[in-house]
Amino acid sequence: MDLAEYLEQIMKQTGLTAVEIERRSGYEISDAYIGKILKRKVKRPSVVILRALAKGAGVPETELMSYAGVVPKDGPNPWPAPELLSVMQKIVRSKELTELVKLLVKKKPEELRKLIKNFKK
Repeated sequence: MDLAEYLEQIMKQTGLTAVEIERRSGYEISDAYIGKILKRKVKRPSVVILRALAKGAGVPETELMSYAGVVPKDGPNPWPAPELLSVMQKIVRSKELTELVKLLVKKKPEELRKLIKNFKK
């Protein structure tokens, strides 16, 4: 089941319309955009849009995001999307964290393992 099928199912079960989801989301997602999701015209909605959609539909964010392919459907999620989004916002707001992340993504896996080991000391 993909995001469109999941959303259709939720809307059918709850009797919600796209307009009602828009209103319940605090107008963070439009009914027109919900229509595009339902018609599969949107390939990868952003995490912000998915959070608004979950809020409007009254479903858990992680559940909705799993159908959108953002988080795995099976097994434990090591970093739930809302927590990841919060961390990403902190990185963007901090010059030091942004610089550190830019340096880290250039490192090889073995170098990262050594750094992690040193940080844990």
